[in-house]
Formats: sequence, C-alpha cells, structure tokens
Amino acid sequence: MLLIQTALRCEAEPFIQHYKLVQDDAVLPYKFFRGETTALLISGVGQEKAEAATEWIFSLLSPSLIDLYVNLGIAGSVTHPIGTPVVCTTILNAETKEQFQLHSPSDLKLPQGTLETHLTPVGSSECLLNQDSLVDMEAYFCLRAASQFLPLEKIQVIKVVSDALSDKKPTKEHVTQLLRGALPDIETYLANYLNL
Repeated sequence: MLLIQTALRCEAEPFIQHYKLVQDDAVLPYKFFRGETTALLISGVGQEKAEAATEWIFSLLSPSLIDLYVNLGIAGSVTHPIGTPVVCTTILNAETKEQFQLHSPSDLKLPQGTLETHLTPVGSSECLLNQDSLVDMEAYFCLRAASQFLPLEKIQVIKVVSDALSDKKPTKEHVTQLLRGALPDIETYLANYLNL
C-alpha cells in the first residue's frame, strides 16, 4: 500500500481525486481516505499535529501493509521555480540541526534537494541554514515518527514549491492547482520507486 500524508486538505485534494479515495468516516480524529492500493491522511499544520498523526496512522495500519510512506505537500524555496516537485533527500530540523538522509535513485527524474523543517513560517531566506534549502513545518517530525515503524527505504518526502519564502501565504486554490500540476510527475516517480 502507498500511504500519503499531507498537512492540508488542499494539498491532498488532487490525490484523493486521482486515486479515487473515499473518506473513512469511522476513523477519527483525522481525515483519512482509502482506496484499493492507496491511503491518505491529512494531519493538520505544524510539528505536534504532524508527529501525532503519523504515530496514530501506524496504530491504525500495520507497518507490514505499507510499501511506501510519503510525506507530501508544499514548501517554500528561493532557488526552485514555483510548481516544481522536489524529492527531499536531506530533511533537517532547523532548530536542533538533527537530520534524516533518504535514498532517491537519481534516474527517477525528479529534482532532489534539502528540506529544512521550521517551527514557524519563514518569510525570508535569511533564516535558512542553507540558501538552497526548501522550507516546511512538518516533514522532519513526520519522518521522526514514521522511522519508528518503517525502514528509511520505505519513506519519501516530496514537496512542491509554492512560494519564494514571502510573507504572503498561498491560497488554498493555488496550492491545489500546484499539486494538481505536479501530480503526473509525482505519480510516475512513486510508481517507479515502488517498482525498484
């Protein structure tokens, strides 16, 4: 099974539609969607929600059922064009500098990069540890929780660039449009990764 986790419904919507996922209303307290070979969890924004939701989903689904767990969503970047899907191979906690290294075969054709997870929104590149990094608020904590249940080879982080680290927050409609535009490349990447 492919298990996707997003922070926001607007990030999830293109994947819910594409994979024809149905909401499981019996599952609380999170929004959880299921299909034959794919499931999707919406955690909410921020460190605590992301980590708690990740731990929760692995109490619901046996890790042995999961072929690949993907933290998927938007991120800011000053070096990648808006709309670009990026496979994050280094995921840093910006506060503690702790990190995860994930494997991504270079022949799978998506750009690779470093992702910094910050506790609060970042409005300029001056706050970055590395000027080339992407920025989010959840991935490191999702990984920290997921890695308790799965080997790192079964974990991926893919972020679609939504902004150039401005204080202006992208609209829900714009986020959905960006993820929908990146979906074909992401789907191809995931299918190829699962077939390695």
